[in-house]
Amino acid sequence: MTSPNDTVVMAGSNGSIIDGAGNKWTISPEFTILENGLLAGYTANATQLAFVGGVIWHQNTSGNWYSWNGYAWDPGQDPLPSKLDQVLSAVNQLLSLTKELLTMSNTISTDVSNLTTDTGTLTTTVQTLVATVTSLSTQVTNLVTAFEGENLTPAQQQAIEAADAAVEAANTSLAQAQASLTADATAITNAGTTAPAPTASTHKEIL
Repeated sequence: MTSPNDTVVMAGSNGSIIDGAGNKWTISPEFTILENGLLAGYTANATQLAFVGGVIWHQNTSGNWYSWNGYAWDPGQDPLPSKLDQVLSAVNQLLSLTKELLTMSNTISTDVSNLTTDTGTLTTTVQTLVATVTSLSTQVTNLVTAFEGENLTPAQQQAIEAADAAVEAANTSLAQAQASLTADATAITNAGTTAPAPTASTHKEIL
């Protein structure tokens, strides 16, 4: 699954970015940029990796940004939105994915009753969404942490408080979806189907 827009991976983390072609991008322990485990052109002292508008970017310790053109790195300006915009964007993505997760869970519940579609395939899709939502939650946590110690304007503070409330709502919805999946797994077993039971991913509360 392609990484969400504005995904950021920091040096020293185990994070990765999946681009539109399915390539996996990471920062090596030597602070170079890797594509599918191999060096992507020449890079050094990388501090962060970003996926913006379908393009892979990286920044080095000098504060310079470079975009990948398919075979080399072109210098450019910081492509990322402000920290506040990143938080709000990530929260919106989290809420959207959570709604999709709930829809898929409800679809499974209906299918258990009607036994008309491939419940196993739906279950696998929901599990993928759970993993994506959990990963995005970690991203939101990291972004909000970046605000600690900064002097925020009243408008920024209000926006962060709104983001807090939105993420809490998403956490609640995710927990409800996972509870529904557990109930569906029992119903599937009782119905005598062979669909694999979903495993409820442990979702760490954030904020």
